[in-house]
Amino acid sequence: MKTRRNLFLCLFCALICLSDATSTHPPPAFAIPPSPGLDLVNLLIGNGGDTPNGSGGNIPSTAPPFGMTRWVAQTQTHYVSATPYNWTLDKVMGVVGTRQPAIWMGESAPISVSAGVGRNVVVDFDQRGLEVLRGTDGQKKEVVSSGYYNVELDDGHGGSIIIEQTATSRVAHLRFTFKSTLSPYILFEVARPSVITSTASNITFPSGSVSILDDLEHFKGYFCARFNEGSPKPTYGVIQNGTKSSLSPQDKAVQGSLLSAYARFPTSASATEPTVITLRVGTSFISEEQARKNIDVEIPDSPPSPSAFLTESSPTADGHLVPGTFENTAYRVRKSWADILNRIDLKLYLNDSAATASPRDFVDQQTFWTAIVHTLQFPTEQHERNRYYSGYDNQVHELEEGGESYTGYSIWDTFRAEWAWQILFVPERIPGLVQSMLADYKEGGWLPIWKNVVETNIMVGKHADSLIAEAVLKNVTGFDRELAWEAVWKDATVPPKDDLTGFDLHTVIMLNDVGLDEYITYSLKYPRAKYTTRSVSSSPHSHLYSVPLCSLDDGITITLLGGE
Repeated sequence: MKTRRNLFLCLFCALICLSDATSTHPPPAFAIPPSPGLDLVNLLIGNGGDTPNGSGGNIPSTAPPFGMTRWVAQTQTHYVSATPYNWTLDKVMGVVGTRQPAIWMGESAPISVSAGVGRNVVVDFDQRGLEVLRGTDGQKKEVVSSGYYNVELDDGHGGSIIIEQTATSRVAHLRFTFKSTLSPYILFEVARPSVITSTASNITFPSGSVSILDDLEHFKGYFCARFNEGSPKPTYGVIQNGTKSSLSPQDKAVQGSLLSAYARFPTSASATEPTVITLRVGTSFISEEQARKNIDVEIPDSPPSPSAFLTESSPTADGHLVPGTFENTAYRVRKSWADILNRIDLKLYLNDSAATASPRDFVDQQTFWTAIVHTLQFPTEQHERNRYYSGYDNQVHELEEGGESYTGYSIWDTFRAEWAWQILFVPERIPGLVQSMLADYKEGGWLPIWKNVVETNIMVGKHADSLIAEAVLKNVTGFDRELAWEAVWKDATVPPKDDLTGFDLHTVIMLNDVGLDEYITYSLKYPRAKYTTRSVSSSPHSHLYSVPLCSLDDGITITLLGGE
């Protein structure tokens, strides 16, 4: 029995570690600084599955903690019920900057970047997919980690393309290495077909725009792609609805649906010398100008000659110390994770009869450290240099120095445990998170339920009340407590739209639990079925997490009723 158990554990461990032979350990140059916990993170846990409910909904993205835009290789179309990456698939369509906060939520202005070679620029999503190469041992030539991603693809013409990726909160740093005798290109999908619901056939075609500027050699829209100095000089073009558009020197701007822009590069002068193209992609909710500023701030241009011994295609051991280089970006992103994970000292205690750790112990450690990373991905930053865009009033708001704004609040899922964990583990984030919820209240009229840039009005209960109450009771400061009281009191006493009239599940606007006035008037411990079809679900949420009593003293004391 013991032998069978150990065999099972070894097989289980192998599945988690390899996941069809994709490596979860970055090469030494991208494993700096050292972090034992980060080395055990396996971002393939919670990915995979052939149905939405068969997947954990997680993706192996590169971004710092709470990053605004997460970058990940794209293996499938993503929409409500599907994420961009699934490790069980063997083709990569490029990389995508995603703001999809959960598998059951939609996107917010993603930007896809793909690569290819040859005369024809391939725009179609499925057709531009390239096979992931495997080594002689059968393992995928792919590496996933929190700060660095690498994959080698068959370019379909006898050569290969290596994609390397890292990213700060608002800027991706990408490096493409083309091993081919054909002309390489980089494609930017500016306006893609959009799937609005979880039904793949429900497609709309939003409009986008692209401008090409020779002086700065980048595209701009809600993103800015800037090629590094030292990359070959490209020529540019636009493809709209599958047709190439000719651009005159006087007019290099195109607008419309199904829109892509590309940069084509000259063929390598030597068949043995690969073409290396490095670029940074700044993203913004605010403007094209802000996207450029985000690049300048987060990944500034590297010095003209950072070192006599350093080039982008031939880094040295000190490359991670040179600002603006790909290695430096990957180093800073990994460090942002290591600095937090190194706050934990995890000790493994073995049984007296055990000489070494078992495979189960290894799996448990992987699960633990990976779970820590997952708790630090959401909510995501929405602020950009002391400003943020609000979808509630369609305005750009100014923040005080150091102010923060967030989106991706899945509060119904996180209020029980993750919030308490974040207060304990990253207390420096909590004031900004509460400030952001209060800004949502001022701009949208209510505290958030499930905010995805704007309120999505899904799930039940108003658990932001619980979050704020817990922050107050744990002496978190740095936000307006009087405003917090006002927002929480409104949640508890004012019924939202259609709360007293709607009872058709398909037509009612789901906002929050029935108002406290109805709860008190009828002296019930549950909302009347007459007023809501969500009685079974709403009852415990309104009973446990409404905040009906407060007393004001020097600060605010909030008492939760009914919670156990």
